[in-house]
Amino acid sequence: MRIGSIGAVAVACLAGAVVAVAPMAAAQPAKSLCSMTYLTPDNPEVNGSSEVKVDRNSNGSLELTLITDANSKGGYDQSFTATWANIDTGRSGGGDAKTWVAGHRTLLSIPELWTEPGRIAFVFGTSNQTGQSVTSGQCMAEYAA
Repeated sequence: MRIGSIGAVAVACLAGAVVAVAPMAAAQPAKSLCSMTYLTPDNPEVNGSSEVKVDRNSNGSLELTLITDANSKGGYDQSFTATWANIDTGRSGGGDAKTWVAGHRTLLSIPELWTEPGRIAFVFGTSNQTGQSVTSGQCMAEYAA
């Protein structure tokens, strides 16, 4: 339940009004779009992997989350990029995020992409670096916004 929904219910109860409330739909989990596997830059014999998920924000924008299994004890720098094109409107754009990844679950987020409604074509990429060693991964997906 979102905070705004709780506030609306509380105001209705405090006012003593009789309000017919439709059952709330359960919060939808973020949708998995694609995943990628790549060599880790700190140990080129080991694969790291990332999964991209999308969620709709209450303001109408999209939030992208990259969930990374770095498969690395030492860790490395990771950049996450998203490029999008709205197939129906012709608009396009992108976003990026960076962090240090290590272990088996690191999250990176691009919190607000204003794609407008339509079919959205995405290209996602990761760039992973430690010292002079660089690896990368890429995946693509289409999403109905």
